[in-house]
Amino acid sequence: AGSYRVRAFDSTPAQIGQEALARVGASDLEAARQWLDWARQLYPPDISAEDQPYLAFAMLWAPGQRADAETTRRAAATLAVQAKSGTDAVKIVEEAVRKARSDVERRRYELALLPAFVAADRWSEFHDGARKVIERQPRSTKAFSMAMMALARQRKFDAAEELARARLRLIPNDPQALMELATTMSSKGDFERAEQFGRKALVAGDKSGIYNNLAWYSLFRRGGVTPAALEDARRASELDPESGAITHTLATLYAEIGQVTEAHELLAKLMAKNKTAPPDPSAFYVHARVAEHLGLTGVATDS
Repeated sequence: AGSYRVRAFDSTPAQIGQEALARVGASDLEAARQWLDWARQLYPPDISAEDQPYLAFAMLWAPGQRADAETTRRAAATLAVQAKSGTDAVKIVEEAVRKARSDVERRRYELALLPAFVAADRWSEFHDGARKVIERQPRSTKAFSMAMMALARQRKFDAAEELARARLRLIPNDPQALMELATTMSSKGDFERAEQFGRKALVAGDKSGIYNNLAWYSLFRRGGVTPAALEDARRASELDPESGAITHTLATLYAEIGQVTEAHELLAKLMAKNKTAPPDPSAFYVHARVAEHLGLTGVATDS
């Protein structure tokens, strides 16, 4: 009698791509095609946006197609490159770049390689790839975010600031550029300017993440937690009450100003929500500040 076997625990493109690639290697094209059909459902049918890493896969694969082994192998590789163990897949996609029949095809394969650079911590190459997209599509939010991420991971904050300001010259008051500038300023330790850029980004609308960051900056700014910062944290919590990070920020601010009851209640809520996970070190900081305000010096030190 036949039996079922578990082949995957989630539906990440990388895992699906690896499984499909393995099926191609085992000459089981039917199974490989099925895996890729499932993967295609993860992405939108429209492939007009030329700044998305999934474009090479979408270009190669349509649900239900009876592709040959080489096309199936190449499509699987464009997904499998996202895995940390995707070395073989990277070689397949790099070969596809060299053999591309048009500039559009080559660019799409180059885009497919970008997640591989992230998986391998090859941030310089990731940055270079993102900048190529920006050169072709200066207004691409996706490419801009990727380039900023690459610069941040390399701690090239001056270059990140320059790139964000260049985007603002192109798109005045662009909320993405303003948010990235706020993050960059905080990374440079300039929390005054981080708040300034964060406030400007709020003009684009109520964003829980921006409010949360503004509140968090107050912990490092001269003057400490202000009523405005506390209101920012509350506003973030109202906009996204299920966010653990936002709940933690509000609890931290309460602990900093000595509102121990509120801080303890939020901390208890956070720990109850994450009871299956090990305690987060940041939660111990809140616990320590609460204990300190209560005069429990030993408990605070232990935390």
